[in-house]
Amino acid sequence: MRRATISAADTLAGGISDLAVGLETLASGVQDEITQAVSQANATLKDLAEVQYRLGQVGNPGAQNALVDQRDRLLDRLGSLVQIDVTMDDRNLATVRLGADGGGPILASGGTHARMTGDAAGKLTVIPADPDAPTISRMAVGGVLGGLSQAAGTIGQATDDLDGWATLIASQVNAAH
Repeated sequence: MRRATISAADTLAGGISDLAVGLETLASGVQDEITQAVSQANATLKDLAEVQYRLGQVGNPGAQNALVDQRDRLLDRLGSLVQIDVTMDDRNLATVRLGADGGGPILASGGTHARMTGDAAGKLTVIPADPDAPTISRMAVGGVLGGLSQAAGTIGQATDDLDGWATLIASQVNAAH
């Protein structure tokens, strides 16, 4: 009986360990995806700033059409990566903010753009173009980055739950013997 109990405990411990490794692998994969999506967002912001700079240089509204179309495609791409709020000025230049409420940090305005970093939990840090402006961190909402942020949170919670459950099982087994 004792050997059977020890064997079952070893099997359980191995299963818990395998599950923990699986969760670590998932977390690592999500972090890689966050890094890739943030890199895509930064490249899009850079391209957007370049297009907007050129758009600001063109005086003829008819000549702006191709640049406006290019800007709109870049805004769509950025919006697929993270939730943004866009306002247009009278020169047809966009100010892009992180989030939907219009109060988020500025990601792009005219010919300038911020840079973002992302952590394993899906929190984005916006590093403004203005070196005197503060960096602002927010959880990613919407788009690919919002989904990855939710996935990271769920994986983190599952890891915490598994750790708590394994600790409880160990303490109950130790108390019984």
